Amino acid sequence: MNYTQKPYLTWKAAKGECDKIGKRLCTAKEICGSTKDQIVYGKIAGGDAWLATNESENDWIQIGDTPHPTCKRHIDLGSKPQWGLDGGLYNTYYKCCPVDEVTKDTKDTKDTKDTKDTKDTKDLDKDLDDEKATAKSLDKDSQDKDSLKKSDKKKDIAPKTSDNTLAWVAGIMGVSCCSILCIIVLIIIMAVSTFFLGEKVEGALGDTQFIRTGKDSLANLISNIN
Repeated sequence: MNYTQKPYLTWKAAKGECDKIGKRLCTAKEICGSTKDQIVYGKIAGGDAWLATNESENDWIQIGDTPHPTCKRHIDLGSKPQWGLDGGLYNTYYKCCPVDEVTKDTKDTKDTKDTKDTKDTKDLDKDLDDEKATAKSLDKDSQDKDSLKKSDKKKDIAPKTSDNTLAWVAGIMGVSCCSILCIIVLIIIMAVSTFFLGEKVEGALGDTQFIRTGKDSLANLISNIN
């Protein structure tokens, strides 16, 4: 027989038997294979037989075929058995396997987990890099918008300043034109006034000469009469 039967065996006692010879309890995978549909070391036909396994404390697997199917784990029935703790079942078995095999399985499992964790970490780093790139792009867009707004604001201010300057120059030119026009008008007025004043003076002088001439004629006339 490929299994060792020991009636009323507890799980701890089964583990102790393997520890004595430098081995450990076999796993459910080693007993029933990876597909769990074919028992590796044969089954106990026509009976209810349970084998202690190394998955966890008080873990057992069916190596018989009645009333439970072969390779059915007791925990799959809903719980771990009480008899596995107090030795209340007769048909109990154990089988010891080399320690290095389970170490290899454990290492392979760990390597697989580490590889998955590394991949997940790389994926996470990539996602973080993508998020950072997106954030930088958004910041750049925001800065470009701010620069465009400032440029537009400067453009708005420049025409206003230019308009104000033009208005100021136009005002000065307007005042200057008014001043020049006023001077021209004043010169014209003065010229006209001078012209008319001169004629009046000449007229006045003429009248005076006429009066003087009249007086002289009258005096001569009187003198001739006498």
